[in-house]
Amino acid sequence: MNKVMNLFIIIILFINVFLLTSCNYHIHFLGEWLSNDSNHWKECVCGEKAYDEAHRYDDGTIIKEATCTMEGIKEYKCISCEKMKEEKIDKIS
Repeated sequence: MNKVMNLFIIIILFINVFLLTSCNYHIHFLGEWLSNDSNHWKECVCGEKAYDEAHRYDDGTIIKEATCTMEGIKEYKCISCEKMKEEKIDKIS
């Protein structure tokens, strides 16, 4: 009985911590990450936002090396929502 109760408590805590956040009116169900160019967030069906913060990008990966005749491309991924952005790399002088 104690093992079943402990498992039940762990499941409830998991749901509260990772899937739901509460307010004074109802429990929010938060879906996938939404984003614009500067921020990302999760949104409840009621429209309230949670985890609204600026993108935090990784160190980037060079997709195309720069040469003396062509610009290169470096790609970055947000570590939270996985939004991608690209940056040009100047031609080699």
